[in-house]
Amino acid sequence: MIGKQLKNGEFDFFYHHINKNGELKIGKCLSKAKMLDDGRLKLFEKWQWLCDDMSSGESELIEVVKVKV
Repeated sequence: MIGKQLKNGEFDFFYHHINKNGELKIGKCLSKAKMLDDGRLKLFEKWQWLCDDMSSGESELIEVVKVKV
């Protein structure tokens, strides 16, 4: 993954992915970050594959924090 933070605070990046068949794929993503009330990070992403069918979509990622008990 390689990218940069834009002046508006969003992240613009490209990524490589190897699927379960060992095929190399490439895509791009624009992410907006938000800090949740509990201190975790949440990303709102708009992504697109730059190969095969050029499909696109949106994802939300939330940071997972392991707490020791």
